[in-house]
Amino acid sequence: MKEQLYLTFSLGQHRYSIDSRYLEEMLPLPEITMLPTASKDIIGILNLRGTVIPVLDLNLSLGRTPLPYRTTDSIIVLHQAQLTVGLIVSNIGALETRQTIDVDNSDARLQAQREGVQRQQLIAGKILSVEVTSAEKDDSLCWVLNEPKQWLRYVEIQQLVSIAGILEDDPTALPEELTRLESTTFCPEATPEERAIFQQRSYSLRQPVESSQPTTVSTLAVIAINGHYFGVDLSIIKEFTDIQTVVPIPCCPSYIVGNMNLRGDILTLVDLQKALSDSPSVISPSTDLLVDKLKVMVIEIDQYVIGILVDTVLEAMFPLDQREAIASSGFSSPIDQRYLRGTFPYDDTTVGILDLPKVLNEGNLVINEVVR
Repeated sequence: MKEQLYLTFSLGQHRYSIDSRYLEEMLPLPEITMLPTASKDIIGILNLRGTVIPVLDLNLSLGRTPLPYRTTDSIIVLHQAQLTVGLIVSNIGALETRQTIDVDNSDARLQAQREGVQRQQLIAGKILSVEVTSAEKDDSLCWVLNEPKQWLRYVEIQQLVSIAGILEDDPTALPEELTRLESTTFCPEATPEERAIFQQRSYSLRQPVESSQPTTVSTLAVIAINGHYFGVDLSIIKEFTDIQTVVPIPCCPSYIVGNMNLRGDILTLVDLQKALSDSPSVISPSTDLLVDKLKVMVIEIDQYVIGILVDTVLEAMFPLDQREAIASSGFSSPIDQRYLRGTFPYDDTTVGILDLPKVLNEGNLVINEVVR
């Protein structure tokens, strides 16, 4: 079975995944311009920096009752060939390297998934292999979605292209020039405060990116370590995974928790807080290791592959405008300030940007002790 990097997400109690090759970006849910002329599950369009993309409510595509939209929902933007499409999802999970298992068309679980589905081509007929257990339930499986170009019919794409023409001369025209197309208000049950959040997000996303300006956006994963929030450059993260059986390593520094078998490879686990500060850590180098509460962030720097223990993954892909980053001098953190490249606001807290390549280059995670 071939391994591939997948993004997992949820729709209410149901879980799905998509091949990360199609993943372009993830956004907090903005206000969507409703389109009564489109298919039922294409609830509207979004002006994403001058490019109009259709937005699907997957619950409608899958024949389910739509859930109320919330400010905590997200949009996953997918791209393949000439098609870009957005999906509204409840919660975004982790990016992980997984194997998949084909599910036969006669399988009752697959038939149940496709029953009443408007777009049969959505479900690829595969599930993530790690989800298969002897006590599996239909709603506990993580189903794999098909490649995006198979989702929309040609006539639907042409309808959306014609609407996109409205924006060719004036990227800020949406939604004012398209008001006449709206038959309903997006998320009518939203409070005035929630509607203001949706509208502000939509306005920000409509602003075109000046091509003359250098790229200032970097993509981070937002993690928690011992209750403190940190951002890590996504380019050095191979995956997030669960902790398996940990084997302690004798005669190693205290921050080396032990080794773990990761699909046949030996992965060394590191307690980063203990490695970079003198503060006590809640992590114990025992095999009891709070397996149900901690995850492993697998990073690769200069061919070194290391597992960093984290409390949780808050954002698998967080786009950060580097101009929003500020100095870390006032940031309260158990990790030494010289290993932070700045901070940025996140919800009601502050996130420190970890400089893990610097940590490795200074030898902080290198084992120099000799086993006798």
